[in-house]
Amino acid sequence: MLRNIARSGLLLVVTAGLAAAAPPEDERPDAPTTTDPTTPTEPPAPQPDDPDAHPPAYSETVVVTASRAEESVVDSVALVTSLDADALAQSPGALVDEALARVPGFGLFRRNTSLISHPTTTGVSLRGLGPSGASRSIVLWDGIPLNDPFGNWVYWNRLPTLLLDRVEVARGGASPLYGSSALGGTIQLFSRGPAPAFHARARAGELGVRDGEVMASHRSGDFGFVGAARFFDSEGYHRIRESERGSVDEPAGVDFRSAVGRVEAGPVHFGVNYYAAPASRQRLSTEPELAKWLLWYSGERTSA
Repeated sequence: MLRNIARSGLLLVVTAGLAAAAPPEDERPDAPTTTDPTTPTEPPAPQPDDPDAHPPAYSETVVVTASRAEESVVDSVALVTSLDADALAQSPGALVDEALARVPGFGLFRRNTSLISHPTTTGVSLRGLGPSGASRSIVLWDGIPLNDPFGNWVYWNRLPTLLLDRVEVARGGASPLYGSSALGGTIQLFSRGPAPAFHARARAGELGVRDGEVMASHRSGDFGFVGAARFFDSEGYHRIRESERGSVDEPAGVDFRSAVGRVEAGPVHFGVNYYAAPASRQRLSTEPELAKWLLWYSGERTSA
């Protein structure tokens, strides 16, 4: 009997020691809880630094060249690539045709840009259709054809780059819309509209490259204007080894000056485009200078 009493006393002492060593109830860790898998759970609220809290906004590109009507680039009936003013400004190429070289299917005759080639060898080809000096694709500037009426080549440098708002390249035949010159496709250059803006750019580099460009526009009520000018000069480089050069071999390069002005007053539009380039790299005074003018006018006559 004494042995049973001793065992009971020892059990009480051990139980009391465990109770004293246990942490208070408010400090005990929470016991794991089980949730019903059929019960829907709410997703955690996004944190301020979470990128999913502010998803990026996307803008839809609208083109008009493929069907002569506004449509989304993904719904276009033809394969269309659009380059905006930022893409043109960030292009490593100094000229428009060099910026378009990134467009799939775009190519020039002899694969040389207008930086070192004569305009008669800069005919554009889309999808490899008939690459030659004469273009098999039409190039438009606000709806005005820029292809030469005699040889169908293109003077790519007659428009200052800062004047352009975007360029659309529609690959594929578009003769029902633009005539027989659009067998391979259509390239359309769109000018900036009259809005308060001013841009200027100057660059210089090797081979005597000097490039200056300025553009200004403004609008006040029904009156608005856009003006842009560019000067480009380079000494060029010889593409033939010195031992094989003749008296007619000159450095390959380009010098040109171009200007565009447009005035809008209500429904009346008037514009002028000037482009000039020396006929020879040696700039002999007896040789004429290539100069081109383009004047256009459009308006609506209203009766009182």
